[in-house]
Amino acid sequence: MIRFVPFLGLAGVQVVLMTVFKAWPSVVLWPLLMTHLLLLGLGPAWHWVCLRTGVFCFWLVALWSYGIEGVVFGPGFFVHAQPNTVFFMGFFPTQAWSTLVGVFAHCGIEGLLRLQGNRTQLSRLKQAALFVMAFTGLALSPAQDLVVHGLQPKAPTSSLPNLSAAWEDLKRRGIEEADLFPDLKKLNLNTRTSVLLFYLESLEASYFDETKFPGLLPFLTQKRKTALVFPNFKQSLGNFTVNGLFASQCGYPFEIFSREENMNDTLFYDGTRHLTCLGDVFAQMGHRRIFFQGTSLDFAGVRNLFRDHQFDEVVGSAALTGSSAPYAVAKDQQLYDAVGERLLRLARENRPYLMASINFGTHDPGHPDDSCVPYGDGRDPQLNAVHCLDGHLKKLFEKLSSTNALANTAVVFMSDHLSRLQFKEEPNRRNFLMISPPSHRVGKIMPQEIYHHDFPKILADVLKLQDGPTYPLAFSPLSQKKRTHALEPPLLKSLARIFQNRQQDALACDTEVTFHHKKNRLDYGQRHVYFSPGQGILAWPRDRIAAVAVGKDGSVLFKELLYVEEVMLRLTQTNIHRVLLWGHLDQVAAFSAQAPTYGYFWGELDAPKVIQPLEIEGEHTVRLSCPQNR
Repeated sequence: MIRFVPFLGLAGVQVVLMTVFKAWPSVVLWPLLMTHLLLLGLGPAWHWVCLRTGVFCFWLVALWSYGIEGVVFGPGFFVHAQPNTVFFMGFFPTQAWSTLVGVFAHCGIEGLLRLQGNRTQLSRLKQAALFVMAFTGLALSPAQDLVVHGLQPKAPTSSLPNLSAAWEDLKRRGIEEADLFPDLKKLNLNTRTSVLLFYLESLEASYFDETKFPGLLPFLTQKRKTALVFPNFKQSLGNFTVNGLFASQCGYPFEIFSREENMNDTLFYDGTRHLTCLGDVFAQMGHRRIFFQGTSLDFAGVRNLFRDHQFDEVVGSAALTGSSAPYAVAKDQQLYDAVGERLLRLARENRPYLMASINFGTHDPGHPDDSCVPYGDGRDPQLNAVHCLDGHLKKLFEKLSSTNALANTAVVFMSDHLSRLQFKEEPNRRNFLMISPPSHRVGKIMPQEIYHHDFPKILADVLKLQDGPTYPLAFSPLSQKKRTHALEPPLLKSLARIFQNRQQDALACDTEVTFHHKKNRLDYGQRHVYFSPGQGILAWPRDRIAAVAVGKDGSVLFKELLYVEEVMLRLTQTNIHRVLLWGHLDQVAAFSAQAPTYGYFWGELDAPKVIQPLEIEGEHTVRLSCPQNR
């Protein structure tokens, strides 16, 4: 009934791709496999070709969702399924190449089917039966998850309490304004202790199980014997890097942003300058502040997070690799070589510091350096990457110890989040945190339950910090018997409302702004706004426009990089009073047939949209003015 050669070819493609993505345990993908095979029997007509191709593409998307997140169309998929994360497909080379081969194979099978023609055309009754069976397969597939997600009502911003109600709620709980926005002028540190913080990508505590993974992490296992270890380190909402970075730097869970489905965008669009984070604390104490990341700083607003909180140096893959590619990746060896060199310079300067870094190699599905010795039989790239990371850290510490560069330094190792794929079926998983204070020589286990946002308070206790920030939601087992405030939704909503009110920037009339083309940056006042992706405005695809929308009071409502077809639709919100656009504005219909093609517009949406020219090299500073009668 179904053509034999195309059937075998398609089944072969399915088997190969399911094996490459290790997706056989995902039973919800099986109905899609059968649906695709059954649809072959409907013949070579173009409408059936289009239907089969649609099912095949849908299956590929579901396959990628499982390969990256460990589930098909789970919450993580809806976070990552956006244009600026497509570049990260380069992190999965085997899967990407297999997908490409699968697409070509599908096209070849469809071509073969067309050549066979209608020689084995089915009757209408049999075609109808096949179609019903295929439709049943689709109904049993993950397609229903997409439909359910699309029909779910989105929580409106109005679900947050008003400002006065939020303050009343906090006062009832004993939280004062000084707790949220502390004055650091009295801050002092008894010693000039430095802090060296290693965020370890996806390195959860499960990897330290010697019964399952003997000899996987020999260096870090040895370090644990003389460190403070926190084995009950739970994962809060959002298994994402930006969650762990923000919470552990600023002392609040990521839920205070109340944007669960856009976590990787939140710090990109929402400012955090109103919060008091570790960079602000160490700046007040006179420490040098440096952050290294093995991937692009433009993703998820990481650059904004650390720049907003007074880090002197924020170094990403572009600087580490010298590549101009938007999402270049620095191997872990490159990253830790740069960290080591910078630490040696700081030791010569004899200045205390806060240095943080995050690697990439242990990101699922594992990206070990080529020079590393594989773990065990070497067939699991994730375990190879974890073992490789341990070797890099050992090499780095041997180098630093020989020069006494870590004298009077507290060393911290911390998971940014749980592994996505390696232990997804196991219960009671925990993140990893251990701290080695300078004077600590005996290991100690702290069994209390902690989260990422507890880290600033724990670190303050380790350093014996006095008059530092309160961080009312944080808990430190080193100085407290129990947590003061549970993470209750009403409390988080009250904080979200207060912080939302504080985080707004202002871009009023008569403001001087500077466009940095190569740096991909806009400056106004003391604010620096980076746009992603790309290394500069001129490197953006011509169908994208950068936008800053402003309300009547001059408050910045959003800062976004939009596709051309979305620009005017996105900017028709009633609360937008004025907008700043720049880029290749001739791509927008409202600016068509005007010169120059590259420039900016500042004004109200119903005003004449005349492009103001911009220099295409270097920086360009202008003063934004509004009509006097407005």
